[in-house]
Amino acid sequence: MLWSSTIYAPGAFGTKAKLSATTCSLSSAAQLAIEATSQTTQEEEGEGAKPKPEVDGSYMTDSYKKNILEYAASLGGNRAERRRAAAPGQAFEPGWLQIGPDAARWQAQGNTHQNAGRVKKILQDPNNLNRVYVAFSAGGVWRSDNFFSQAPTWRALTDSAFVSVPTTSVGAMALGAADSKMIYLGLGDFYDVRPTLGGVVCTSLDATATQGVVFTADECKALPGQTAIRDIKVAPGAGLNRQDQVIVAASAGSWQDGDEAQGGMWVSRDAGQTYQAAKLGANCWSIAQTIIAGSVGWLAACTIDGRSEIWRSSNQGLTFTRIAATPFGPDAGRATLAVLSPGSNIVYALVAKKGDSGLYLDIFRSNGGGAPNTWTALKFLSKRVINPPPRNEWNNWTATTVGGTFWGNGDPIAQASFNQMLLVDPADRTGNTFFFGANLMSAKTTDGGRTFSVVSYWLDTLEQYGIPYNHADHHTAAYLLKPPAALQAPGSRPASMQDIGLPATGSGYGGGFSGIHQDADAAAAAAVAAAETEGVAQAAANVQAADGNVEASDAAQVQQAGARVVVFGTDGGIFVSDDGRGGAMDKGEKNIGISTMLVDLIAATPLFPDLVAVGLQDNAVRSRVGKTSDWNAVSNGDGTGIAMSQAGNPLRACALGQTNWAGCPWRYNLSVLASNTNEILDTLIENNGAVCGTGTLRIIPGDSIPNRAAGFVVPPPALDRTGQTFYMKFARNIFRTKNCGNEWSIWAGVLRGTGLPAPVVQITGDDDPCLDAGCDNTGSALWGGWGDSTGSITLGLHPRNILRAASLLFVSHTKDDPATPAIAITANDGASWITQSFNVPNWFPRSTTSPTFSSDGRRLFVAYTSPGTGAPARILANNNPFAAGAAGAVWRPLPAAGLPRDVPVLRILAHPTIARTLFVANWLGVYVTFDGGLTFSRAGDDTDEPLPLVQVSDLAIIPRAAGGFVLRAGTRGRSVFEYDRVL
Repeated sequence: MLWSSTIYAPGAFGTKAKLSATTCSLSSAAQLAIEATSQTTQEEEGEGAKPKPEVDGSYMTDSYKKNILEYAASLGGNRAERRRAAAPGQAFEPGWLQIGPDAARWQAQGNTHQNAGRVKKILQDPNNLNRVYVAFSAGGVWRSDNFFSQAPTWRALTDSAFVSVPTTSVGAMALGAADSKMIYLGLGDFYDVRPTLGGVVCTSLDATATQGVVFTADECKALPGQTAIRDIKVAPGAGLNRQDQVIVAASAGSWQDGDEAQGGMWVSRDAGQTYQAAKLGANCWSIAQTIIAGSVGWLAACTIDGRSEIWRSSNQGLTFTRIAATPFGPDAGRATLAVLSPGSNIVYALVAKKGDSGLYLDIFRSNGGGAPNTWTALKFLSKRVINPPPRNEWNNWTATTVGGTFWGNGDPIAQASFNQMLLVDPADRTGNTFFFGANLMSAKTTDGGRTFSVVSYWLDTLEQYGIPYNHADHHTAAYLLKPPAALQAPGSRPASMQDIGLPATGSGYGGGFSGIHQDADAAAAAAVAAAETEGVAQAAANVQAADGNVEASDAAQVQQAGARVVVFGTDGGIFVSDDGRGGAMDKGEKNIGISTMLVDLIAATPLFPDLVAVGLQDNAVRSRVGKTSDWNAVSNGDGTGIAMSQAGNPLRACALGQTNWAGCPWRYNLSVLASNTNEILDTLIENNGAVCGTGTLRIIPGDSIPNRAAGFVVPPPALDRTGQTFYMKFARNIFRTKNCGNEWSIWAGVLRGTGLPAPVVQITGDDDPCLDAGCDNTGSALWGGWGDSTGSITLGLHPRNILRAASLLFVSHTKDDPATPAIAITANDGASWITQSFNVPNWFPRSTTSPTFSSDGRRLFVAYTSPGTGAPARILANNNPFAAGAAGAVWRPLPAAGLPRDVPVLRILAHPTIARTLFVANWLGVYVTFDGGLTFSRAGDDTDEPLPLVQVSDLAIIPRAAGGFVLRAGTRGRSVFEYDRVL
């Protein structure tokens, strides 16, 4: 969940270039080529031709995507070759172990719900109703073949021992129309603003396979100029081959739509083998199939300069024309479309206000398929809520209207551009029943928007009033058909549509019960062209579709039998309403076993070797229970900081945590964190949670990101035998405590006066570090940033001398104004600092790391990368950082052979005892060098369990009792992995 009305977005880097509409045909990643073809003319109704726009330049260049896809393909080829060369029956060694978070036994909010990461799409296989696919924004695609059992099991389809797609960032997903074993996967989530790869559509191999590879880089097609995929719809193709028609909504640049948005609509008429640009010059969000004046076509909700527009195609997606006089008005921004059924004339649009106010504009309905002058504003924010709880349960919000219930007095935390879930009930043929979801709650209407009932709330405090818990931030929802009870048990045969009295799907299934397409004539198939529409179970609703095989009685049958469920997709995973009406919500139990949380920070301690704690996006600070994959949620909100004592009395050792709910840290007793006794955990948080202590801990304007710390730094055990010392970083200052937060002092920064100079960071009007192209320290690691130095002052502690430390400084960097990096060194415990500039060729970093000392303290390292330029990641080494004058400013790039080009390094971790061993976390995993940086290899790739190709945001290493060390990796989307073979 976001709590700032200022939404972070990636900067636009590089030069602008002209983009023509293109056809992309990529037979393999190794031969990937992106070639421009003729421009498709875009004519608007009554406006003439639209000017050709320019590309919003960013790191996600076409050459960058080519490099990433080729690299992923080469990794898969290398592993396959090692397998072929192995002796028969030879087993590889164990590698990375997924350790959760998979489940929770205790939550600080007081409930016992279960969570996963942020959900993008939910689909169901029509030929096996127990088979459900869930796509996560940063966690890839997961499949359960026993979804309706009490304890479903899950498999990650985007992981593979032979390397899968080179990212776990997913923006959209759809099932094939001709074959439900096919998945079309859109890479690059619009909100995870710096995915490793985006603007790419991949087709699966057999998505129902029980083992082996499902996705490969060879089956991915890069859409030129695009950085994210926001929606995909699929329809049966016409002609003899009946190849799927795939419609894709894509975007370029910022998710908030920059001034020169270069996204658009793309179409494939050969089941994803090639794609053609159908419309460019807008960032497109949502697609729906409707019928206007008897003609079936596609609607696309897009934004240009942040302003909402609706475009329509009447020729199977080949070209789009703008519907004149955009129906939502000049203040409209992002819109999400939902239809009663594919090819229906009833369509809704949930619309945010333009800009970053965080507010919704309205919900609109069209009974004319979205045609001009057919849209009606429901004015839903002013409509009555029919089930309001007592006023005090709403934190004193006005609870009599939808607007008051959700956001009271226009509170901008509604985050309307981020939270958009809209689901129309296909069993109500009037189209008057639909759900919508926002930031903290979801609601439902059965009378076309005249009144609403609250369906779920983000806390469990309203359960006594019949309003169940559901995690905050709604992004998608789906109706799923429920198989007969006898076919829900493990080991049962697959349950098909016929098992619940509905017609067989034939070969034209559109995915997610968005319509059944029998093998009728091509005209009938095109008329119901179905891709999945927000996962709606429209197999029971597509009345008279495909030769009339689905009748209205089928919808009534499903409704009467209660043979369906509603599944909500949120920032915290999936939640199921078992009665099909939005009530009787579960506690998220079906999230157990799905490891897709977005880790920003990780901490471990030798005092309790099995204890691990992480800071998570919108899933709080969580700590591991013993050796299990269960993790207790010990705070709320976004976990923005976590650190643990590394020495001292275990009973007095502590952890400090930071969330977006408080400026001061939370303090935990480590022995309590390590316990699994709920009664003890209930007394976990000391001093009501926040421990500002005494002294001078202050959060000042311009020092927060936003209104919180940017993490902690902890001395190694040899330098702090008490385990009570912590450094707390902000944008311009560093504070220190020597007694676990009871007292704080200004250790360095602008508040100390003569202390460490602050990095030069441009500041916006909201006093937050600027994230645009000309800014220093661009991005916050907490929001998918460029590295662990970004957005804050940096700090690297010397491993053998507590008086020594280093901080990397640099000024504004652009290609026209290159950065001037400098290192600030203290040898007297922060009392004074020496700043030394140093020259580095082509210093234009888009990502940097905090300075890291080798374990012997003799060398100092920093990494920088310029993704999108084709340059390798650079790791610089200083062999004498504390030397006076120019001798201390000599930095040399390490050869670093084996590190992938163009891929940002997010963290450098030194081995605790071996000076020449370093671990590097980057956008593709963990790499290790044993020779001081001459060569690197991907850690664990020679094992049976390699790490998925996922962004690794943080690392922690601790000694193990049997000797050697345990390395743990916190990933942005695949939770936490452990590597137990470190010497």
